[in-house]
Amino acid sequence: MVRINRMRWPEGRLHAFTMSYDDGRMEDFRLASLMRKYGVKGTFNINTGIYWPEEKPDPEDRPLHRRMRHSELLRFADEYRDLAEIAVHARTHRNLATLTLPEIVDELITDRAAIEEELGVICRGMAYPFGAVNDDAQRGLEATGLVYGRATKPTMDFSLPENWLCLYPTCRHAVPELFSLLDEFLARRENDAARPLLFYLWGHAYELDDDDQWGRIEDFLSKMGGRSDVWYATNIEIYDYAKAFKNLIWSVKGNRVTNPGAIPVFVMCYGGPTDVGTLYRIDPGATVDIV
Repeated sequence: MVRINRMRWPEGRLHAFTMSYDDGRMEDFRLASLMRKYGVKGTFNINTGIYWPEEKPDPEDRPLHRRMRHSELLRFADEYRDLAEIAVHARTHRNLATLTLPEIVDELITDRAAIEEELGVICRGMAYPFGAVNDDAQRGLEATGLVYGRATKPTMDFSLPENWLCLYPTCRHAVPELFSLLDEFLARRENDAARPLLFYLWGHAYELDDDDQWGRIEDFLSKMGGRSDVWYATNIEIYDYAKAFKNLIWSVKGNRVTNPGAIPVFVMCYGGPTDVGTLYRIDPGATVDIV
């Protein structure tokens, strides 16, 4: 028998959604409040070397259109700990594709260390400043213990990344196709040994002010959020789950599987092209027979 085994997100879901927003600006507070309102999660990528100075007054014309102060980042991380991962964006936001490998490592490791020290977390992900990525930038991630790096080139689809060190999102929030992509994503159903779906949205919260798009993003989140058939996760939660699936140990015939990891993994197993599939939960340390 030809057996097809497909990853499913927690509780057997076909769909997952995550967000990734850059630069640690004050508008992140407003975006995170909308994320909480609609029950979604995501990642905020910051530069720990260029906080707004604590004693410097706010800009008179646009007081919230600036980077967070260090104290404000601490408040943000505490207030939204339940829905937001804080990740690396290079200490001073330099274009990594223009730097030497030692310079790249310095930008990344100092940013990661500061996040970990200041927030009491283990930081393992990042977004490339300007979306600029090359081979040395990816080597820098590996050298500094970072497991994923988000670029900016849109896929305009819902496929999982082939290379987590050069992770391309579905789209930016400003693309004209945003709502048609949303409709397509939510309309997908379990059929033909379907692969798991990931809608990955990225941007800068300050752009929502610049382009007067707060209403648009709230409309999007109101339609995307609060659904029982979608898993809402941070970037690192998406990575860790996909890694856990990859680490499953299968028998030669594919009819028995062991989960050596620490989280439950869900697998949809198909016995042939006409099989509607059977969902299996593989608990940590468990071995399950696939029938």
